[in-house]
Amino acid sequence: MVDPSQNNSPISPYSYGSNNVITNNPTNSATPTTILVQNIPLYRQGGNRMTAYNWENNASNSGTDYKVVNGGVTYTNHEDNYMFPPTVSYGNDTPATTLLAFIEGCNAVTAASLVTLQMAGYVSINPTCNCFVSITGPADTNNTYWAAVSFTGGPTSGTPPTNGTVVYMNQEMAYLLSTAGGANSGGARFYDLDNEPAIWNSTHPMVHPSPANCAEVAWKGVSLSTVITSADPNAQVFGPVAYGWSEYINNQNAPDSSILGSYNNGNNISYLNYYLATMSTASNSVGRRLLHYLDLHWYPEATGMNGTTSVRITNNDISQGVAIARMQAPRSLWDSTYVETSWITANSIGNKPISLIPRLQAAVNQYYPGTQLSFSEYQYGAGGDISGGIAQADALGIFGKYGTAACRWDDGTNNSYVAAAFNMYLNYDGAFSKFGDTSILATTSSVTETSIYAARDNAHPNRINVILLNKDYSNSNQSSVTFNNLETGQQISGVRVFRFDSGSSSFYTPGTAPTTTTNTLSDTLPFRSATLYEVTLSQAFPTYTPTLSPTITSSPTVTRTPTVTGTPTLSPTPTTTFIAQGPISTPIIYPNPIKGPGPVFLTFVLQNATANLDVKLFTTSFRKVRQSTFSNLPTGSQTLQLLLGAESGSNLANGLYYVVLTDRKHQAIGKLLYFQ
Repeated sequence: MVDPSQNNSPISPYSYGSNNVITNNPTNSATPTTILVQNIPLYRQGGNRMTAYNWENNASNSGTDYKVVNGGVTYTNHEDNYMFPPTVSYGNDTPATTLLAFIEGCNAVTAASLVTLQMAGYVSINPTCNCFVSITGPADTNNTYWAAVSFTGGPTSGTPPTNGTVVYMNQEMAYLLSTAGGANSGGARFYDLDNEPAIWNSTHPMVHPSPANCAEVAWKGVSLSTVITSADPNAQVFGPVAYGWSEYINNQNAPDSSILGSYNNGNNISYLNYYLATMSTASNSVGRRLLHYLDLHWYPEATGMNGTTSVRITNNDISQGVAIARMQAPRSLWDSTYVETSWITANSIGNKPISLIPRLQAAVNQYYPGTQLSFSEYQYGAGGDISGGIAQADALGIFGKYGTAACRWDDGTNNSYVAAAFNMYLNYDGAFSKFGDTSILATTSSVTETSIYAARDNAHPNRINVILLNKDYSNSNQSSVTFNNLETGQQISGVRVFRFDSGSSSFYTPGTAPTTTTNTLSDTLPFRSATLYEVTLSQAFPTYTPTLSPTITSSPTVTRTPTVTGTPTLSPTPTTTFIAQGPISTPIIYPNPIKGPGPVFLTFVLQNATANLDVKLFTTSFRKVRQSTFSNLPTGSQTLQLLLGAESGSNLANGLYYVVLTDRKHQAIGKLLYFQ
């Protein structure tokens, strides 16, 4: 059933994004490249390589993604200029060449750009090293391989250096704005807050040797987003760029995951609850939204059976059992009745449905209303098989229906069916006709066997497009679609059909046309097939313009025109709404990072008055370097000043510090990045 009078909601063009140009050319093939999808509306420049990318000189490090085994020894963490584009209009030593070339390329194909900024702590310093690095950033006191990252403190004009020992994110933003423009003037529209922080110690052990704390990731995100949104008020920020379910739960069992206790509301994603609440609190403090998209990665853990072997669907196994599981897997994005076979359902949520998007939306509604959803990486496997094509088409339909941004990650294998799925939404007739801009109600009697999506398009007001997927592995199905609540006098006047199936990833028009009445369409769906029906009506719908707000605001609304500055200005006594976190809330620390002796301010909430509150500063190896005691503090919001320079003893060394607040019974922990 399709009903254009119900559930009218805008389809975000960013639902159809990609991390890669979708081509026919696997990464291990010498076949000439043909671009299979011409009009992707959003591209992302991300992944593990971007964590250690140095914008000043375009150096980067592979982390553990690239391995060489020699003499029984495994070498990783290769530093080089791998990220430098081979053919660009910039010189080798031009700052941000990698980013500028990416933005330029996106603009050339009228795509929005999502770029990644760094916040793990260190970036590569030597693009000509071409070597394996075995010394960590914190230990590299000579800056042979690593430069420290600071969010603030850099100059915002003049020629950037190409070999700085500290790389400044505020300087990078100023340079990108002056060179490429802002979000509304040809520059990057979106920014990712680094990549998969929970596993930095695994993907980039030389950059971040120890597991990332929940508070560290959240407050680094706050600091970096403050820089981004101060420099470009029109830019939108994505975070925390979490790699998967274990990060959603507790930031990969982070050392400070005990702080998540008050965020355990039964939805099994306590860390995301905490992250949203932290961003909301910080946004209220600075008077503007700091997180526009809750951004995750989704590589399904669902499995199917190949004989007696359980195989994850993201592999390229196309045996019947795995293919069936793959075609069902997108249901975990939304279906409150579907329980996939995976360790998530078996071990984490008590054999209940994942129902991921509604689960995330409920968290957003509770902890940071107005935040949108994004999956900046996802993958369903078998892009060269019909099962992968159907799963991809299903996922795109779901993302559009729920207004979710998404960028598929290419695994470097055959993309023929993945391309067919994208083209069904972006270019189904070879003349760049699109699925539509407004999702409407569409339901099926069997979500196991079929999926259905329907849309209107304001550019073609007498048209409804319907996509039907037959997920049945070996049986054709008869379909009958009724169009309810058409406008008075409207009826079906014509239908064009575009289909791909298990025989070919190329679109074809079936030899037998569907049967139609004034408001019904009947057809036979081949097994494992995807079909788009372009339904022309006898008269147009009234004009309807769906609204996608480029900048979401949240209550309270604060009007402010930020400017590019070396250090974002934060009020020393912010008025903020805190989420209860126990006897002592996690402190807001500002300015953070800080350059020089300070002071810094700590804002937090005490649930109970206390006679003595100790504020202690520890190194990351838990050596105490500062302590101050504050007496007779009342219940409620507190703002304290902490001295860091020589006036309080010896000068601090550059680096990351834990700030511990304790009433000698309870404690709260924050993090501070300090540079002299």
